[in-house]
Parts: sequence; structure tokens; C-alpha cells
Amino acid sequence: MEKYKKILERILVNKNIPCKRYEFGSYEIDKREIFITTSHSYGFVNNKPLLPGHILLTTQKKKKKYNDLDMDEIIDIHLLSNFMCYVMGQLFNTDNFSIAIQDGEYAGQTVDQLHIHIIPRIKGDYKNNDNIYKDLNKIDWGYGRNIICNSCNSSIHVNLQNIHDDNFKLEEFNCSIRSMEEMEKEATMIKSFIDNIIL
Repeated sequence: MEKYKKILERILVNKNIPCKRYEFGSYEIDKREIFITTSHSYGFVNNKPLLPGHILLTTQKKKKKYNDLDMDEIIDIHLLSNFMCYVMGQLFNTDNFSIAIQDGEYAGQTVDQLHIHIIPRIKGDYKNNDNIYKDLNKIDWGYGRNIICNSCNSSIHVNLQNIHDDNFKLEEFNCSIRSMEEMEKEATMIKSFIDNIIL
């Protein structure tokens, strides 16, 4: 536990989520989805998780590629990643994780901002373990989110859609888009756990 308290001190965790919304590539992330912010990064719940507890970590500043990060951002997001594996492991009763960075279009990156997927894993959650990486490449995380217009910087809502094309079929099972209430409930649970460590 001492290690994680030191990590929290190092990455300067904000006790409160300071902004109403955050930008994630061209998408908006509502404050209610966010469970932690640091001096350089933030974490939020996934609107379309592959498995329970699938979260995302990204940088405060828009940085598209891994090599775009400066030294402080590299340290911050990796310490946050280590800490969040501990948190999600406690909450989802596991010490197994898929941790993924899709760095560039050909690596499966669909949002133009560097982010880390942290996915708690349990025995048998995927029959073929490698299918989770195929599924990461198939999901478009933006459905049902607001996007930022490049020309006018206004927020535009993209409606939830039922997708029936073959590109959306996952390898072993399908997941659905979650409501804001469901995401807020999970983010609050994670934030409460973190707050208890900070105390």
C-alpha cells in the first residue's frame, strides 16, 4: 500500500475533477465518467467495455502518438497505469490484466489521442485469449459521444446507433453501449476506492 501512496504523491492526484468535460481526440468525456485526474493524465470508464472493469487512461494534453509524450507525461501515465492495475485488481478480484497501447492507425488506434487500455482478466473470460486483441481493433469507442467540430470548436452530439454491419461483430461475444448512469456509477465506485487510499 505504501508504494501506491507514493505513486499518488508523485503524480499529483487532484481530489476533485476540475473540468466539466475533457477532450479525448475529437470526443468529449463527461466529468461523470472520470475517476482520477493527475497533473498530466486522467482515467475514465469505457462506454463500451470488452470485459467488466475495462478502463482507459490518457493524457491531459492532446498527444496522438506514444513518442509525442514528454518525459513527465511518460512517467505520469505509466505510474498511473501501475496504480490503476492495483485499484482494478482489488475491485474486480484479479491480478491479471491486458494492458494495451494501440500506437497509430495500423496498430488499431481509432481515437487520435494516445491512451492505455487496462482490462482486468479472469480465467476463461475469452476462450481464445488472443481474440481480445482482435476485439480491441474492432470497437469504435465514439458511438454515443459528443464530438468537437474541428472548424468551429463546437460540441456536436453523435447519437447512439444499433450497428448491424459485419465490422462490429466481436470474436466471442458482443457488448453494448452503456448509459451515462451506469458509467457514472462505476466511475464513482472507482473514485471512492482511490479516495480511501489517499486518506
